[in-house]
Amino acid sequence: MKFKRVLLRITLCIISLVLVLTAVVGCSSKGKTLMQIGKQELTVNMYELLLSRMKGTLTYNNYPTDSESFWDTIISTQGATYNDYFCLSMQQEAKMMLIKLYLFEEVYKLTLPEKYYAEIDEYINDALELIHDGSKTAFNKELSLYGVNIDMLRENYIIEDKIEHLKSHISSQTGDAARDEYYNENYVRFRQILLPLYNYLYVADENGDTVYYHEGTERVYYDTTGSTKTGTDGKLIVDENGDTIYYTEEGRIAYNTSKGVTRGIDKDNDGYTDYVMLDKESATIVKDQANKLMEVIQAGDFSTFEDYGEKLSEKELWNAYPNGIYINKNKNYSIAYLDDIQKALTNMAVGDVQVIEADNAYHLIMKYQAEEQAYKNKANQDWFEEFEDEVVTDILNAMCQKYLEQVTVDEKALAEAMDMKSVGANTDY
Repeated sequence: MKFKRVLLRITLCIISLVLVLTAVVGCSSKGKTLMQIGKQELTVNMYELLLSRMKGTLTYNNYPTDSESFWDTIISTQGATYNDYFCLSMQQEAKMMLIKLYLFEEVYKLTLPEKYYAEIDEYINDALELIHDGSKTAFNKELSLYGVNIDMLRENYIIEDKIEHLKSHISSQTGDAARDEYYNENYVRFRQILLPLYNYLYVADENGDTVYYHEGTERVYYDTTGSTKTGTDGKLIVDENGDTIYYTEEGRIAYNTSKGVTRGIDKDNDGYTDYVMLDKESATIVKDQANKLMEVIQAGDFSTFEDYGEKLSEKELWNAYPNGIYINKNKNYSIAYLDDIQKALTNMAVGDVQVIEADNAYHLIMKYQAEEQAYKNKANQDWFEEFEDEVVTDILNAMCQKYLEQVTVDEKALAEAMDMKSVGANTDY
């Protein structure tokens, strides 16, 4: 049930929100038919569920979805409003999803394995018991805000899984020639020298010096070339782990900074090391450094770029991706600086260098020649986690184009359906 997975990672901009929504079409006999191709149908109720999910997505991203004026805002010279735009977007997406269902049922004649039905029933039952205390009446009352009931919701999830199964089938039939074509048309490669406008906060001792540990342990990694001290009991001074403490000539703790590892502070428990932004003067120094590097590193001088990368970048970050970073130049990214890097790389030639200014850092990037079939290299897997899905989606969307004219729409039923103003904001189903 892909939609529920999508809800957990909604961060994209408005246009990408339209693209990432998955199948929300149904062939249930319950409800008035809105769209049809072959024997496959999309009901008005299913279309309203689609609208509710979009409204929920916008609500999640802090759009003023409760405001009439927002939906009535004119956004084009043709007089279209936000309400018009999102309704039309969902109608077009619904057509594509309906065609994919048609491909599953009537072209490829596939069958959804029984385990998917069991998983769907388990999910719905959990929602019924945990959220609505086992009351179908209460559950259906909530779902009515989104245009459906429990049976319709179940049918929707079945259709979603059928389309995911169709994508798996298409993937199994896809050869590397198609993957190479998509890769070569969409992906670019670069490396970056990151010049942060912040300082990370690490565990420090009472002198304010950063503590270095043996990796994976609580034991401090001391520099044993330092000196030791003896306590009043005549014994060497040790730490709480029983390890002898070594000191510098100045009497501070001597840490092995080359072999030891630091430990970040994460007071908010968000999984990331806390940091503090640089003051204005320090930030200006970083900016000047970025501009000077642009003058020093000539286009195509990969060796000099990598030398500075080794010297200036955080060691772990620079060494993490020795093959470079891959980015899809035709994909919408939710992070502003990735969007800016993407736009820059689209217009850069291999070997070109450019500075991208972000809120928290300056990114000095150099475009590299993309390696052949980089998506197959395990070392690059962080950049290609969604690659197969992207390829299959691209193939399926192209396949659907020839069926678009065969989709019939009941315009009267469409006119009577809820729109973005009246439908509920659905963030759960």
